[in-house]
Amino acid sequence: MSKNLVVAFCGVIAKDENLQRELRGAIANSRGVERFVELARERGYFLTLETACDCFAEERQRRETSEGQELAE
Repeated sequence: MSKNLVVAFCGVIAKDENLQRELRGAIANSRGVERFVELARERGYFLTLETACDCFAEERQRRETSEGQELAE
């Protein structure tokens, strides 16, 4: 369920240039995940920092595996 909330909020961000801009600034200041969780909570997505970190790590791993498979082909 929590992963679904992360994915859902990512969809909200994808449609909102102001949120994208705010997150880019937070990422530049090494506060990306923390700000992601804060913004999500402000909009009713009750996520924990741990859940967001786990979800992002899982997605990073998935992409690395996928890219590795593409390079091997």
